[in-house]
Amino acid sequence: MLYHALPKERVCKTGDSRFVYYTMSPASITISVVAAIIVLKLWISDYVAFRKGVPVDNPLPGATPAPLILVTIGAVVSVAIVGVETLGEYMLGISGEQSTISYLYLAAMLGAGIVEELLFRGFFVVKNRGKAALIGSIVAFSVVFALIHGHLLISPEDSHSGKYELSFAAGPLWWTFILFINSLWWYALRFMPANAQRSLLPCFAGHIASNLAVFFIKYAQGFVA
Repeated sequence: MLYHALPKERVCKTGDSRFVYYTMSPASITISVVAAIIVLKLWISDYVAFRKGVPVDNPLPGATPAPLILVTIGAVVSVAIVGVETLGEYMLGISGEQSTISYLYLAAMLGAGIVEELLFRGFFVVKNRGKAALIGSIVAFSVVFALIHGHLLISPEDSHSGKYELSFAAGPLWWTFILFINSLWWYALRFMPANAQRSLLPCFAGHIASNLAVFFIKYAQGFVA
């Protein structure tokens, strides 16, 4: 559950070295939240038009209904994955290495559940080219999704050059792996047969539920300040 974005920096111990995880300013959090609100408003507009039977030309991806049971399953399984992540942290002895996040950052986490789903599960996938292309793109973009969160990139505590190093310690590897699994699950929610209209609603529900679970577990562990 390592999040880099906070209004201050925090030094974490990872493996045998100490690293600084740089943070996200309140202004950056505000910008990300505003962007998420704009994107969600546009998506809802296309969704409402579809429900009214007058779909717009070139709507945003997944602006269609989904079965409530699938939305629920998406959220429940995503929370279960967070439980596995937490258990793994304790088993690997890395639960104390995670970053502290601010209360304000919860808004950015919720916004990410919208923007990242629209980008990855909506746009970053190869459709209508056969099952092999679909599955291959899902795996490839899930790798990208896991890597861009930056858990494998760290800055040494004594470095002020802005340079980053790769870390393959237990913590960064575990958190990156969980992100990869999350991504596969959210892609599955959109493209499984039960989601006949390829709605993003189950993906939104899963991602937001996951981030909420992360926040409340970090709060219970004392990593929210």
